[in-house]
Amino acid sequence: PLGARGTLTDPRLIELCFQTAGVWEAGKTGRMGLPRHIHRITLGQRGEDPSDAGRLVAVVTPGEGGEEASYDAYVADEAGRIYLTVSGYSTVQHPDPLAEDVRRPLREAMD
Repeated sequence: PLGARGTLTDPRLIELCFQTAGVWEAGKTGRMGLPRHIHRITLGQRGEDPSDAGRLVAVVTPGEGGEEASYDAYVADEAGRIYLTVSGYSTVQHPDPLAEDVRRPLREAMD
């Protein structure tokens, strides 16, 4: 179990939210956002190891844009059980713009 390893949740679940928000941001805005702040992390399915859950997905909802982008996200399994919710995840723009050859496939995948 996760508690035996000294954590309350698997850090990869938070990283899944970061990565999903990052791909959305890169495809939609052309900028690469770096993590800046998380307002709240809420744990669901306590005591259940997500590695036993089958396929996990992150669902990300973008907030208002601007200098800093913000997102709410959650990680769920195929049965709809929520393992983690991230509220108020914000990014700050990386100073170097994404190259068009990197951004194009992301943008096309979202159309």
